[in-house]
Amino acid sequence: MVRVRRQWFRPAGLCNDGVNSYHTARNERALRVNEAKRRGLSWPMILAQLAGLTALAVGQPLLQMIRDNAEFLAVHESGIGDVLLLVFFLFGVLPLIMSLPVTLLGRILPRAQAWLQGILLGSLLALALLPMTGRLFPDAPAVAVALAAAVGVVFLLVYARAETLRRNLGQLAWVVPIFLVLFFSAGSVRSALFGGGEAATGDGGNTTTPVVMIICDEFPLASLLTADHELDCELYPNFCRLQEISTWFPNATTISPATLRSVPSIMTGKFSDWKAAPTLADHPANVFTLLASSHRVVALETQTSLCPPELATARAPGVGVRLETLFLDLGILYQHLVVPRLWRGGLVPIDDKWGNFLEQGGEYSADGSARTRLEELSHFIAQLDGGSSPVLGVAHVLLPHSPYRYLPDGTAYNTRLRAPSRPDGTWGPDDVLIAHSMRRHLLQAVAVDRRIGELLDQLEGAGILEAAAVVVTADHGLCFRAGLHRRQFYPGNEADIMSVPLFFKQPGQMQGVVDPRHAQTVDIMPSLVAALGLDPGWEFDGHNLLDANFERSRLDFLDQDRYEHVQVDPALMRTKDDAIAMRDELFGTTGDYHRYFTMFDENGWLGRPLADLEILPASALQGRILEEHLLEQVDLAGPFIPAEINGTLAGYSGGGRATLALALNGRLAGFTRTYLDAPEPGLLDWQVTAAPRFFHNGKNEAALFLVEGSGDSATLRRIPLKTPSFLKTNLGGQHVAGIREEGLSLHSHDWNGTPIRWTLGHGTWTVPLKPGEKPHYLTVEIMSSGPTQSSLEVVANGVTLLEQYLPRGEWNTRLPLDAVTMDGQLVVELKSGTFVPAKHNPESSDQRTLGLAVSTLRLD
Repeated sequence: MVRVRRQWFRPAGLCNDGVNSYHTARNERALRVNEAKRRGLSWPMILAQLAGLTALAVGQPLLQMIRDNAEFLAVHESGIGDVLLLVFFLFGVLPLIMSLPVTLLGRILPRAQAWLQGILLGSLLALALLPMTGRLFPDAPAVAVALAAAVGVVFLLVYARAETLRRNLGQLAWVVPIFLVLFFSAGSVRSALFGGGEAATGDGGNTTTPVVMIICDEFPLASLLTADHELDCELYPNFCRLQEISTWFPNATTISPATLRSVPSIMTGKFSDWKAAPTLADHPANVFTLLASSHRVVALETQTSLCPPELATARAPGVGVRLETLFLDLGILYQHLVVPRLWRGGLVPIDDKWGNFLEQGGEYSADGSARTRLEELSHFIAQLDGGSSPVLGVAHVLLPHSPYRYLPDGTAYNTRLRAPSRPDGTWGPDDVLIAHSMRRHLLQAVAVDRRIGELLDQLEGAGILEAAAVVVTADHGLCFRAGLHRRQFYPGNEADIMSVPLFFKQPGQMQGVVDPRHAQTVDIMPSLVAALGLDPGWEFDGHNLLDANFERSRLDFLDQDRYEHVQVDPALMRTKDDAIAMRDELFGTTGDYHRYFTMFDENGWLGRPLADLEILPASALQGRILEEHLLEQVDLAGPFIPAEINGTLAGYSGGGRATLALALNGRLAGFTRTYLDAPEPGLLDWQVTAAPRFFHNGKNEAALFLVEGSGDSATLRRIPLKTPSFLKTNLGGQHVAGIREEGLSLHSHDWNGTPIRWTLGHGTWTVPLKPGEKPHYLTVEIMSSGPTQSSLEVVANGVTLLEQYLPRGEWNTRLPLDAVTMDGQLVVELKSGTFVPAKHNPESSDQRTLGLAVSTLRLD
C-alpha cells in the first residue's frame, strides 16, 4: 500500500513575492538605520536632549531658588514679563545656542556629532550633580568636583556608543513643561507676580497728620549708647535731638534678622508667613494702603515692594537695567549653587541680601542717574514738606549697612570688596580686623546721625514737626565679636542682632520720654494707628505701646535661618554691654566722632608733629604703602578722600603683632597693629584710617614708624618705605596691589588652567614708575572668544601702539614703548569690541559684556 503524503503548494510567484517583500522591507529598514547613522541626529532631537539636561542643570535649580525665595523677584521689581523672558532664556535660548554647532557638525562630520553632543550633555550632567556631590563631600571640594566630572565622562562614553540611548534621550525634554508648571503653580510665585490679596480698607482718610517713618538697616542699638545706657550725644547729637521730642524705647528689639521679613512686619504690624514675599501682593494691608487715600506718598524702598506702584515717587529702573541686574544676579547665585562651599571665597559675595550683588552704594534716581545711599536719603528727606495734603514718607535705607564707605560728612573713602568676615558669615579670631570693621560701621552711623538732623530741620522748616508722627528704627542689628556670626542668631550674639533703635514721636508730642518696656518693631504699626485714631481694618500681631498697662515678658523672634518662631528671654539683651565695652576700650568714652580715629593710640600722640618727638634711626624693617598713588592728588573738596591707608611690613621678627604709627605731612595721623593673617611668609598686613584733617590738597607725604615700648618709655623707630618696581610683573591675570585699575573684574578666573581677568569695559592699568625707571616693551597676552573681526587697540599714555583685528583664541604681542613719554606713571588701555555671553563674566555691568580675557600684561 502506497501512502501518499499530502503537500500544500502555493503558486511559485506568490511564494517568491512574499520572500522578496520580507527581504526588501528588512533591507529598507537597514538602509534607514544606516542612513540615520550617517546623517546623525536630527536638529529637533538634539535640541530636545539639550533642553532636558539644561533644565536639570541650570533652569530648575534657579527656578527652585526663586520659588523658595520669592523675595528675589520683589528686590528686582520683576513682573510677569521679566520672568517669562528669563524662562525663555533658560529653557529655550541656552539649549538652542548649544544645539546649533552640534547640528552643523552633523552635516560636516556625522561621526563626530555624537561625541560633541555627548560632551555637552555630560558637562550639563556634571553641573547638575555638583550641588549633590558638594553636600556629600563638604570638606573635600576636589573630590566633589572629580566625582561629578567622572559621572559626566562615563555618560559621554556610553552616549557616544549607545544608539538606543541617543535615540530615546529626547524624552527627557518632558521635564521642561513639568518644571514650568511646578514653578508657576507655586503660591509664592503666583503671589509675587499676579497679586495675592486685596488691600485693607481702613479709615485712613479721617486723619490729616503727617507721618514719617525711616527704617535703617544693620544698626545695632549698642552703637548709640554709652556704658550707662544713655544716648551718646557727643557722637550722635541728632539722635539726641530726636529723643528730646519723642518717646525712646531703649529696650526695643527686632523680630527677625532678615530684612525681607523684618521690614514688612514694621509696615504691617504682623508676622510674615515664612513663604511670603516682601511685596504688596503678600502684604496688602500696610501703612501705604492705609493712608494712601488721604496722604501724598513719598516712598524709598530698597529691598521691599509694599508701596502700590501708582503711588511710588521714585521711578523704577528701566527694563534694560532691571533685566541686566536680574540676569547678572542669577549668574552669581548659580555660581554659589554649584561651586563647592570651600571654594566660594573667590566668588562675588551675596552676603545677606537678595539682589544687586555688585552694587556699590548707588540708587537710581528719578532722572536715572546714580546717587549714593546718603544722597538718596537726603533726596527723600527733601521731599517731606507741608504741601496741600499731608505727607506720608516711608523709607527703608541700606544705612549704616555695609559696605562701609562714608565718612560722617558723606565723603566717600576706600571701599573694601566685602565684609571681612569668613565666607560663612562668622568672625575669625583676629580682633584687629574686627576693630577696623567696627570703626567703619561707627563712622557710617555718624553719617546717618547727620541725616537725622536733616530730617528734623526739614520738618521744622516745613512747619509740620510738631504735628507729625515720626518713627525712626532699624530692621535688625549686627554683631562684631570673634567666633560669632555677623547676622545669624546664635548663643552669644542675641542682643547684638535683636537690640535696635526705636524712636516714636506721637502727633503733637514735643517732650522727650524714655519708656523702658520691651517694645518690638512689630508694635510700631498698632501704636501708630492708635496715635492717629484710626481703624486699620486688619488685626495686628504687635501691641499698642500707647497702652501703659501692656507689658511683655518674652520676646518674639522669627529665626529665618531655622524657620522657627522662638521666644527669647529679655535678660539676654543685657549682653549688648559687651559690645559697648569693646567700643569704649578701642575709642574711648569722650569726644565727637574724631575719637574713632584714635584706635591703638595708647600714648595720646595722635596729631603731634614729628618735630616734637624723638625718632630713632631707621630699623631693618621695610614697609610699603599699597595704592600710594591715591596720596598723590588729594582733593579735599571732592567726593573722595583716601582715608584708609593699607600697607605691608617685611622683616618683623618681634613675635606677635607689631604696633605701627603712620604720619601724614609731618604729623602722626593714625596707629594700628598688624593683622594675624599674612599674605605671604615674612610679610604682615596693616591698615590705618586717618581723619580728613591730616590731609591737604595735592601730594601728601607719608611716613611709617614702629612703636617700641609703652607708656613713658615708648619710642618711635622709622621704617623705610619701599616703592616697588612693577617691571617684569604680570599685571594681567590677577590684581597687583599698588596698581590702579578701571574696567576690570575684581576676581581672577580660569581659562584652561591659565589665570585671566575679564575687562568690564575698556580695561585701564595705571602703573607707577620709580624715579628714572622707563620700561622699553609692553607684552600683552589675551584670550578672545568673540568674533574674529573684532578690533583691538592698545594705548600707552595716550599713544596708540597697536590697532588691528583680533584673532580668536590665545594671542600675544610685544610692543616697543620708545615713542611713549613717561612722567612717573604709565597708563595702559586695552580697547576692544569683542563680546561674549554674560554667563562667562558675571561681574560685568556692560549689557554687551566685553569679552577680552587678559592673561598677561607685563612691562620690561
